[in-house]
Amino acid sequence: MLKNGAIAFPRPLKNYNDLRKTKLGVPGILVVHLVPPDQQNWVLHSEDQMAVRQRSYWLSLKGMPETTNVESVIVQIPKTNVFNPAALLDIMERLEKGERL
Repeated sequence: MLKNGAIAFPRPLKNYNDLRKTKLGVPGILVVHLVPPDQQNWVLHSEDQMAVRQRSYWLSLKGMPETTNVESVIVQIPKTNVFNPAALLDIMERLEKGERL
């Protein structure tokens, strides 16, 4: 669901808390893929390749604040956080340098 330039994505409280932990060696990231309305053709594949339609977005929840919610948390993922090969390489390089995502 798009809201104010971000993807509003609900997560169960346990998943949110697992991803926001700061004592992990390698932080987990949340990747959300938007599936098009016509789901029959959103993944195309052959012997040589696989193509996925629409976009994926990512967000690091490491260090996010605790919540008083009891069941779920709506996470806001900026639309600028497109998850693609260049973004994955950037994430890995930043982690290697010890930089915060």
